[in-house]
Amino acid sequence: MDSNKGMKECPYCGSEEYYIKQSFKGTCEYIFRFDGKEAENGHIHDNIQYKNTSKYAYCSECDKRLFKIDE
Repeated sequence: MDSNKGMKECPYCGSEEYYIKQSFKGTCEYIFRFDGKEAENGHIHDNIQYKNTSKYAYCSECDKRLFKIDE
């Protein structure tokens, strides 16, 4: 999917993570516990449809455009 050209980190800030912009639609049930502890919500993305909306990847730290996404 991506063509990061062998990048290991952002050449601008050194971050090891990047993101692509996506849009999505759907509904979910977010579960809560009465005792305040965290509930299991691993299913939350099951009914969501994702669509890539970006042709580029961006650094997750400095938001600089890094490379073009292969389709």
